[in-house]
Amino acid sequence: MSWLQVGSETRKEPFSTTIPDVTVDVQTENSLAQFMLLFRLQPKQGSIRPYADALFGLHYLYTRTTIKNASNDEEVASTTNFDDNAAAYGFGGGAMIKVYEHPRGGTSAPVQLFIDLQFRYLIGGEAEYLKEGSIRREGGTVTYEVTESNTNIAVARIGVAVNF
Repeated sequence: MSWLQVGSETRKEPFSTTIPDVTVDVQTENSLAQFMLLFRLQPKQGSIRPYADALFGLHYLYTRTTIKNASNDEEVASTTNFDDNAAAYGFGGGAMIKVYEHPRGGTSAPVQLFIDLQFRYLIGGEAEYLKEGSIRREGGTVTYEVTESNTNIAVARIGVAVNF
C-alpha cells in the first residue's frame, strides 16, 4: 500500500454563524491510496541488486474535509466529500545498492543496508475525483466540480532497505 497527497487547502472559518468569534481550521485534502500486488524478479546476492517489478491492484482517490481546533490541531469533525476507485496495473524497476554490512555471529546472515532507487509506471482506469479548487461554497451550499480521467501515474522513489 502507498499513499499520496495530491492537493490540499486550509482556511480559517467561524465555528458557526451564531459563534463567529471562535474560529476553526478547515482542511481539505485530495489523496490517492494505492493497493497493489507486487511481483519482483531480483538476485539474492551482490552489492548492486537490480530488479524488475510487475504490479496489479487498485487506485482509490478521495477528498476529505476535516475541522480542527485552531489552538491545538485536534480533530473536531470530518467527512469524505467524494471518492472513487479504478483498477490499475503497471511495471517498474530499480536497483538496491549496498552501503553497509555488519556480520553477525554464528551461521546468521549479516545485516545489510541498501539505498533503493526505484521507478514505477502505473496504468489506471478511469475514475472521478476532486482537485484543488473543485469545491465551491456559496450561500450555505456546496457544489462539487468533478473531474474524470485515467489514473495513470509515474513515481520515482529513493529509499532505504535493510536485510537482517
